[in-house]
Amino acid sequence: MGDFEGFEPFLDDARVGRISEEILNTYPALPEGTFLVTFVTEGFRRRDPLTGDMRHYSFPPRANFAIVSDNPRAVFYPIVPGQSAPQFMSVASVYVSEFQERDLSRVRFVGAPDPAMGIFKIVLAEHLSKLDTLRNLTPPTSRAN
Repeated sequence: MGDFEGFEPFLDDARVGRISEEILNTYPALPEGTFLVTFVTEGFRRRDPLTGDMRHYSFPPRANFAIVSDNPRAVFYPIVPGQSAPQFMSVASVYVSEFQERDLSRVRFVGAPDPAMGIFKIVLAEHLSKLDTLRNLTPPTSRAN
């Protein structure tokens, strides 16, 4: 899971695993090593530009649904031994309370679609578009000076 170990997971591993397996098997354009992750955020810290003090900004808990892949342009950049390849992430977030409300309807009604799968499919469309763009960029070594 890399840098996501410090975050609180939102969905259980089994559920994310089922969704991940379906998406990775359906979309072979995703590079090897691509993974799906969910986590919760409740605010962020930012330096105040006027005072230089660190400030905490709170908001209601948000569930984040992310797809992470190795950057296909990483082959053009040297990798430091012991360091992993650069990655990029596509993410969507929703309020935890809204997701839980929709998820309850899935539990109550047999055959109702999984709202997590719906969100991951939206993220997937953006992720595939980013991958396509990154693959088609001119390699930095062949740019005109």
